[in-house]
Amino acid sequence: MKKIAAASLLALLGVATQAHAHELWVLGKNGSALQADIHYGHNFSEPELIAPERLSIFEPIKVVGKNYQEVLTQKGENYHYEGKKLDKGTYLLLAQYKPTTWLTLADGKSAIGKTRKDAADAKRCLLATMTGKSILAVNGGGDDDFVGSPVTKEMEFIPLVKPSEIKQGVSVKFRLVRDGKPMKTAQVFGSYAGFAKDSENTGAFYARTDLNGEFEFKAPVKGQWFVKSTVDGESGNADCENRRDKASLSFMVY
Repeated sequence: MKKIAAASLLALLGVATQAHAHELWVLGKNGSALQADIHYGHNFSEPELIAPERLSIFEPIKVVGKNYQEVLTQKGENYHYEGKKLDKGTYLLLAQYKPTTWLTLADGKSAIGKTRKDAADAKRCLLATMTGKSILAVNGGGDDDFVGSPVTKEMEFIPLVKPSEIKQGVSVKFRLVRDGKPMKTAQVFGSYAGFAKDSENTGAFYARTDLNGEFEFKAPVKGQWFVKSTVDGESGNADCENRRDKASLSFMVY
């Protein structure tokens, strides 16, 4: 599987992306309580306030473990959530941007939650989804076999190895799926905390999924990494003809 490390992958490859398009990540830490943040913006590991008109798009952050699930409570800044202290084990944090329609009107303005039923002369209608996941190992982790299975019907990344096996310089595999089915030949970008200020337009990793939705990943450095993908296509619905799915997975490289 071909991989590229570059200071600016999007510029290098000439990949077309939406200017200033938001990305979605989720990160958290376990202390006297579990604290987690929705990172909806452009810079990995730096949460930003979510625009008030977009708050309703997001589900509360969930934490999923083996035989365990909790919906966290929003506290403080609108991107911040808290829950009870977690016991030793491996967990997934899950942030979801609900399937949402965006209508580009004839005058170029956007309308959220609208379709062509509301404006037949609209330039475009897009159904957008986003899923952010992160792997959280508490006190060394454990009971982590469940992370190899989907936890949502939207697009998501699944590690095909134990999280503790994601190590610097070691090739490991991930799979990209939607509703459990492989996302074929999708572009995947990745980077790590501190690599660059603008995580949208720079990256340290590139791959393309195979026909099983799989790709190989090898990290040159340790630390907090992410992989992400955006897949555009047709929705199959004439009222909102386009679809865009985004997914990210954040994890530690040991």
